[in-house]
Amino acid sequence: MNTLKEIKREPRNKDAIELLEAVLEQVRNEENATEVFMLVKIDDDYHRFATRLEDMSRLLGVLEISKYDTLRRMTD
Repeated sequence: MNTLKEIKREPRNKDAIELLEAVLEQVRNEENATEVFMLVKIDDDYHRFATRLEDMSRLLGVLEISKYDTLRRMTD
């Protein structure tokens, strides 16, 4: 039987870290990547991180489409 010390647990943020590393690699490889916007859920709160955003109306449109898609997936 294993003791608690012997059990290796995956950190809860493993998927988030892997995604951030993939995004960082993409930004490093694309010299035209100029803006970043992300929401990070920490506990029950969402935190916004962003570079300077030039085209707010386009960003809002993308967010509306994402919201619609998320709501649709929740009901399917």
